[in-house]
Amino acid sequence: MTLAEPTLECFYPADAATRAALLAAPLSPDAVGASS
Repeated sequence: MTLAEPTLECFYPADAATRAALLAAPLSPDAVGASS
């Protein structure tokens, strides 16, 4: 475990819905357009 992990958990809850959204975002065309 790194020192960054607990801090990131505070900002990014590790619930299933959040994980799914974060994993799906880079694969979605909308996210690709928004990030460019």
